[in-house]
Amino acid sequence: MTDYVQTKFLGFLDIMPNKFFKPIRMCINCRVRLSQNDLIRLHCVDRVISPHNGKGRSFYICLTCLDNKKLKKSLSRECKANLGNFEQIVEQLKEIAANERKDSDS
Repeated sequence: MTDYVQTKFLGFLDIMPNKFFKPIRMCINCRVRLSQNDLIRLHCVDRVISPHNGKGRSFYICLTCLDNKKLKKSLSRECKANLGNFEQIVEQLKEIAANERKDSDS
């Protein structure tokens, strides 16, 4: 990096306080970019979708996409497998979303 770019970059970090920074993530279904707090973070291990535990690759879904018809294709792409009973998976996702909201309210 040149000195000019490095000083500009470091100067930018000095100006921007951390309390204003909110991570932006993208929903795998609708591709809308939202704050990380507005999305549900999940991961898929052995064709089972569960809340992210901090290890491995994860993906995000917004709350409005839980009833979307395209969700099955998006989840199949993320899990790299054909998902079986999709209605059961959607109910499981709604339970996870309800639990995530309860945890964030506490």
